[in-house]
Amino acid sequence: TTVVNKTFTIGNYLGIYYCKLCHSGGEIAPNKYDPWKTTAHSMIFTEGIDGLLGHYSESCLKCHTVGYDTDTNAVNGGFDDVAKQYGWVFPAVLTNGNWESMALNYPLLTNVANIQCENCHGPGDQHAYSLGNTNLITITVNSGDCNQCHDAPTHHIYGTQWYTSRHALTTGPTSANCSGCHS
Repeated sequence: TTVVNKTFTIGNYLGIYYCKLCHSGGEIAPNKYDPWKTTAHSMIFTEGIDGLLGHYSESCLKCHTVGYDTDTNAVNGGFDDVAKQYGWVFPAVLTNGNWESMALNYPLLTNVANIQCENCHGPGDQHAYSLGNTNLITITVNSGDCNQCHDAPTHHIYGTQWYTSRHALTTGPTSANCSGCHS
């Protein structure tokens, strides 16, 4: 018999503007914002609607935006809720300037566009309103978090690659575990 405990923190999505308030290099919390800005996660939706990725469609929004859930009972401040509230529709033509137009006409929607903190860590309102209580947000960095989006066999194969690699067998990234291959 195995006992498994899972904690669910239910809340509303706030978007990157709120995460940035504390996580942008001040004394309150570690700077997570600046390193994130250099990742593909921070630009995937932007580049997609600007036509820079080749194939991109509305079906990509589930992973490439924050809190996307078209269930009519799940009104939680996610991308789909904000888009509906302001009347934004997915562009018919993916071309340069779509992101700029969205930022100009729907600035609150850009706050929950691209892959951000809350994609992996869950809704952050309780964490933010409690002034950073880490018990009120998911803080794990295990492969299951990444594989929510990165384990689609036809086009996002990183999950499968991870599970079949030696990296999946280590107890975590430490110099002892990494140095054999990475030195």
